[in-house]
Amino acid sequence: MGLKGVSLSIETIVIIVICVLVLVVVVLFFSGTFNPSASGIGEEAKLQKECNEWRWHFYSNDTNVFNNNTYPNLWNQFNKDPEKARKYCEGKIEE
Repeated sequence: MGLKGVSLSIETIVIIVICVLVLVVVVLFFSGTFNPSASGIGEEAKLQKECNEWRWHFYSNDTNVFNNNTYPNLWNQFNKDPEKARKYCEGKIEE
């Protein structure tokens, strides 16, 4: 019979912990930290922007045109392979 007071405080602590966890998840969700799809969309937009710029150079494989300085996202995403990058830009392959 002496444990009723202890169980009440343990239940209260459990409820407080659950409330804090829910609050943290809500804050992370609305801050964008907990939203992985937003970063994926941003990366896709960068790749598409570089594809559009590279298209103006008629998908030149010349190292002066397709390199890490001019198109860093395409360069890194496709392991320095301009043919894979070109196929991606033309919509023939997925990442």
